[in-house]
Amino acid sequence: EFEVDGARFDLDTGKILEDRRELDMRQAVMRRRIRWESPSGRVVLVESERFLSMVRTSLGVLWFSVTPEAACQIELRSSIRAQVNNRWADHFRAFAKER
Repeated sequence: EFEVDGARFDLDTGKILEDRRELDMRQAVMRRRIRWESPSGRVVLVESERFLSMVRTSLGVLWFSVTPEAACQIELRSSIRAQVNNRWADHFRAFAKER
């Protein structure tokens, strides 16, 4: 979660100028690139990469970058929500049994 000059990053507010997703099946990585304009007109580039291991199911990695196009204040809050429920968990269990 982050804010740009006090405006919370939210895809439902401001403008999405670019939104690109890429799934790399060989490396098991999901990449996303978003250019977002805040309600106050500040533009930032948000890039992320996500990896979830099928071998070590408790292993996940997230890389996250926020790059402003002009000087601004960026506040980043990092946390772990351990009680998140994944509605697709049964799908992954079925896939793992097939291997």
